[in-house]
Amino acid sequence: MNAGKAITLTVVALVVLLAALFTVQNFSRLSDLSLDLGLVAMHLKQPQPLPVLMWGAFFVGLISGLVGAVLLGRGSRPERIRHSGLAGAGMGATSDDWS
Repeated sequence: MNAGKAITLTVVALVVLLAALFTVQNFSRLSDLSLDLGLVAMHLKQPQPLPVLMWGAFFVGLISGLVGAVLLGRGSRPERIRHSGLAGAGMGATSDDWS
């Protein structure tokens, strides 16, 4: 295993460990979540554990970001040249004899 893979594995393991520690330590903390927009107000029926709200928000953001990247990324990629051999045929020629 090279150094890059070892560093990546260490960082991923540290992030997973910290996320698990956060979840275990804060699962007993409850949050009474509400949203008042003026015209409509929403309120959870029961208080929810803080990690449930945090992980829910994280995954909603992750999924919406991936969907947005896929939908917005469709038109941004340039089309490949179909006849790439013909398009770059003269690129390496250094001796052009026009006389």
